[in-house]
Amino acid sequence: MKPTKDNYWVKNDNDKLEDLKYKKIRLGFESHNTAHRQVLLGFMNENATNEMEYGYDGLNFDEYPSDMYFICEENQLVIQGVGSFNKNAVYPIGVKAETAGTVKFMIDGLENFKSSQPIYIYDNESNTYHNLQSEVFEIELLTGEYNNRFSLRFKNKIKDKDEDEHEEEIKNNHNEITVAYLNHAKIIHINNFTKDKTVSRVSLFDMNGHSISKWEIKNQDQKNIQLQVKKINSGIYIVTVKTSDSEIRKKIIIP
Repeated sequence: MKPTKDNYWVKNDNDKLEDLKYKKIRLGFESHNTAHRQVLLGFMNENATNEMEYGYDGLNFDEYPSDMYFICEENQLVIQGVGSFNKNAVYPIGVKAETAGTVKFMIDGLENFKSSQPIYIYDNESNTYHNLQSEVFEIELLTGEYNNRFSLRFKNKIKDKDEDEHEEEIKNNHNEITVAYLNHAKIIHINNFTKDKTVSRVSLFDMNGHSISKWEIKNQDQKNIQLQVKKINSGIYIVTVKTSDSEIRKKIIIP
């Protein structure tokens, strides 16, 4: 048939594609045997909601013995389309572990997210946040199915609470020495607001009196002493602050 203006194809290679700037997260999961699963969370603005919508949500039809998926209305999803991005939103994640071992959560890809935006896996059992923008999150799991333990989040409520309490402590103790443990940064933060005392040494002890760490304070701003705490077990500890004329002790909780 001879081409006419009504029946021939027109090439559209040069047509401009609209960039809608949807935010998307490709979340990766690696089971104990290094099998990799990737799931997608897309923020579709006014085009979708957080409820099940089969035009945007993709069910998980695979029967992998070790797997990860989003949970929405008791459905297991490998693709979840939701509304506009909200830092306070929580997206439940399910995990299956065929055998006991180490599993890993990581970011496989991001679209239209700033590198400064934290993306957390929250562990409900230990009440801890793990920022995947900083590092891969590894955890030991026993055999089983975990549908109420993990979630994807964008705001660390513990960190915010730590900082709020610390700010309040500084306001209320403007002429004293304050001691606080900041969980998000893993540091002991000491503020010396006195005019006649100098912090010279800080020690950390467990509740049995065993020495954990010691720091000599030199060349640090007395109003902003920051001491990095190496990996230690969760629990209650005693911080001893030695000054030029006294010694201060304070309990801290390391979650």
